[in-house]
Amino acid sequence: MVELQQFDAFLFDMDGTIFDSENLYCQVWIETANEFNIPFTKQMYRPFIGIPTKKCIPIAQKMFGKHFAIAPFIQRFTEKLQAEKQKGVPFRDRFNDFFKIIQQLNKPIGLVTSSADEGVRSNFSHCLNGSSFIKQFSPIVSRDKVSQLKPDPESYLIACQKLKLTPQQVLVFEDSNTGLTAALRAGCATIGIRDQIDIHSDVAKQCLTVVNSYDELIEQCKEYNKEQQ
Repeated sequence: MVELQQFDAFLFDMDGTIFDSENLYCQVWIETANEFNIPFTKQMYRPFIGIPTKKCIPIAQKMFGKHFAIAPFIQRFTEKLQAEKQKGVPFRDRFNDFFKIIQQLNKPIGLVTSSADEGVRSNFSHCLNGSSFIKQFSPIVSRDKVSQLKPDPESYLIACQKLKLTPQQVLVFEDSNTGLTAALRAGCATIGIRDQIDIHSDVAKQCLTVVNSYDELIEQCKEYNKEQQ
């Protein structure tokens, strides 16, 4: 059971942690591959989880073969992804409920993502109350603000600097091994929230806890509150 009150700030990853975006990305990869007559499955998508599209390109090139023209594929993938995002990317189940618990603590809440600023604006602009929801996060550290992406700790170190807190004072919520590794290397306390793939045992043992859903975190909060009464 995690005592949230002991921390002075909270940092959330975006894709896969706040938004159920990994399912969307997987769907678009599969659909784009079908258009190019390339077999592609959910299993094949697993290496892409938690990784920016730019870093997925060489992985896809290796999968599809060195003679495959990857540029038109990525262009079509990007077009289809943006069209889907226009419809709105859903929050992860019960994220909103857990976020309200965090807000009640009246402490800073930041966003640390490997997406670009445009991706952040796009995700939030098409979600319910997006224009006001994004204002709940400060600082926002995107890939446009760093020289090294996760699993490098730079993004989390920058967020801590902006908060004027040590990493040990900050609790991070992440869904991927890449993101958790970045937060742990920065020295932050972490909670892993499983999404598409399991969290590696060597990463999980360094986390405060690893859960399957926000439901589990909410129940832990309820249990803690009962104990304090």
